Amino acid sequence: MTVTAATRPTAPAERVASTTTLTGRWLAAARVAWVIVFVGQLSSFALGLPEHFYSLSHACSGVCRLTEQQAAPLIRMGVSLTAYAWISLALVSVIILISAALALILFRRRSHDWMVLLVSVFLVAYPMSNIATGASGAALPVIVTIILQVLIVPVIPAYCALLWLFPNGRFAPRWSWILLVFWGIWAVIANYLSDVLSESIVFIGLPFFVMTAIVLQIYRYRHASTPAQRQQMKWAFAGLVTTLVASMYWVPLAFIPVNDTLYLPIAYLLYQLVALALPITFFIAIQRHRLYEIDTIINRTLVYGSVTLVLAAVYVGCIVAFQAISRTLLPVPGRADEPIVIVISTLLIAALFQPLRRRIQRVVDRRFYRTRYDARKAVEAFGTALRQEVDISSFSEQLLGVVQQTMEPAHLSLWLSEAPGRRNRTPS
Repeated sequence: MTVTAATRPTAPAERVASTTTLTGRWLAAARVAWVIVFVGQLSSFALGLPEHFYSLSHACSGVCRLTEQQAAPLIRMGVSLTAYAWISLALVSVIILISAALALILFRRRSHDWMVLLVSVFLVAYPMSNIATGASGAALPVIVTIILQVLIVPVIPAYCALLWLFPNGRFAPRWSWILLVFWGIWAVIANYLSDVLSESIVFIGLPFFVMTAIVLQIYRYRHASTPAQRQQMKWAFAGLVTTLVASMYWVPLAFIPVNDTLYLPIAYLLYQLVALALPITFFIAIQRHRLYEIDTIINRTLVYGSVTLVLAAVYVGCIVAFQAISRTLLPVPGRADEPIVIVISTLLIAALFQPLRRRIQRVVDRRFYRTRYDARKAVEAFGTALRQEVDISSFSEQLLGVVQQTMEPAHLSLWLSEAPGRRNRTPS
């Protein structure tokens, strides 16, 4: 058997035999269940819009979306709470519509795959729960409330299942299904208890749940994933980190006196917008389209994020140091030296930017992208794994993954020749 390479766009990612395909009655039942849950989620969203609007258009003195102190800066700027609520409502509606469109695309293309159906339900349910737009049932008929609550039941365990099974639908390690059952029951109980008990259970259990999911995903990444699956997990993890960072917008409230500023109203709108990151990254991951571009995104994020932090610290340090020096050696009345100090610090930062960026780029590449510098070891590791590999689909996927990681070509394809004069092309 001979292997040759040629140029071909790698946009359609590697296709391997799926273990999550449904057929027959199971396929029909899964599609019907998906449609019911999908319609129920959108109905809950639509019925919850008036409550969401009211919570933002009315400030309160206690615990609510916007307190009177937090709403005061908006009013001083000439922005009424009604206008602010309409802006938030429009933003939320666009987010849910985009998420629903992505879910429908997945259902239209790959509704025979139960893992894809699970992800598509998550695409709609996550932004709704994350920005709290679902109907609470306080002003709805009893029968409507019961129906909505019943439709939510399968969605809650789906959150847990997705973190346990993504991307290939298998438990890794196999006994981790026990943890999924435990956390699924915990999530359902926390959702249906009273507000005080629910908040207490979520506050205590959520950190442990997240830690468990992260540990299992790390195990899957290191011991039970193919190269393409690892890229899928990188996309999902990137979206998860982005939304987690955005959800911490309330942390400065406990340390910095920003309640009487525009920080919270603006931060809340940005938080709503960032909630779309996770559905988009999961959509890209499950579609297996342009998977390897995540490496470039992560690389740039690490480099420019580190550069920004270092330069910000240097900038503040320079201003403080230069002002101390100027006021000690050359005291100027009325703080007239501040513009000069700011200009000098800015010029110093501009001069440091490129050298610092290049140095951090080298550090990041050596630490996180070592295969670029040591392709020989990657090829040797592939040769060792090849001795134990008998499945041609897995062999093709691993070979393409090694070439992509070590050489990073713009285009890649693979031909397998079984006999002289006869060649079969394997999709890549």
